[in-house]
Amino acid sequence: MTIASSGQRPPEHRRFGMAGPHVPVPMILSAAAIAVALLVASRNNGSPEQVAHLEGPHPFLTKVKASIDPLTHWQPRSGQVRITLESTGNANLADANLSVYFRWRTKFNPGEWVRTPNLHVVELHNAQKLTVAARVPELPDAPSSGLRSWISGSGNGVGEFLGLVPVADVWISARANGGASDAALADVVESIGVTNTWVALGAALGAILLLAWFLQGFKPKGLTGSNLCLQMIETRGGRASLSQFQIVLWMFLIGAATAYVMALSGNLVPLTER
Repeated sequence: MTIASSGQRPPEHRRFGMAGPHVPVPMILSAAAIAVALLVASRNNGSPEQVAHLEGPHPFLTKVKASIDPLTHWQPRSGQVRITLESTGNANLADANLSVYFRWRTKFNPGEWVRTPNLHVVELHNAQKLTVAARVPELPDAPSSGLRSWISGSGNGVGEFLGLVPVADVWISARANGGASDAALADVVESIGVTNTWVALGAALGAILLLAWFLQGFKPKGLTGSNLCLQMIETRGGRASLSQFQIVLWMFLIGAATAYVMALSGNLVPLTER
């Protein structure tokens, strides 16, 4: 496949130009895509889960340590949060009654707790230590925080990453089964960031546009392809290269996937030793 016409001679010397494009249109489109994603994310189309009218946690009753896996500190609605519970004494967690509740963290007037619709044991280390996974429920719309509260002029919410990721409290309750009354083993409140898939998709699209803008601005001079797609896979002889096409394709795919995963979970996919 020949990109250059038969009557056009391919250039002999090629040097990389350092001048960027005059109008960074992809950057403008990237910012617009992320802004639209934020507006869509501010409107939660899912129906909220049933609210649990509870008194609230009592941390002084805690006999069990609870911690959230850092790899699941950011999760979207319906995402899985991994929680590890470890007894500080002889409490039997294998037979305990576990409950996990969520609500938005606010500066004042906190809302009601919403119970997770799905809670299951992931790993049972022993009777005094186990790991569970709790699904993030369909919470109501998040209160404004950070940049959104600055734009609107008011905001009661608490957020991370410039306020773009609203923070939710996670109440972890464990009670011993048996006896006249259930003894409280754990009443711990942790926090997570609740992300949105629309924002993650906007970040992935923004990564693709930024990569295209970078290649447009720093491509070698003298390329004969009629557009950027052909110029990215053009060889020195003016022909299209299948291997170069695969390199470019994987570069865009990995870049978009990295932006999507980081915007959704705040972490990259961990590498295992197995």
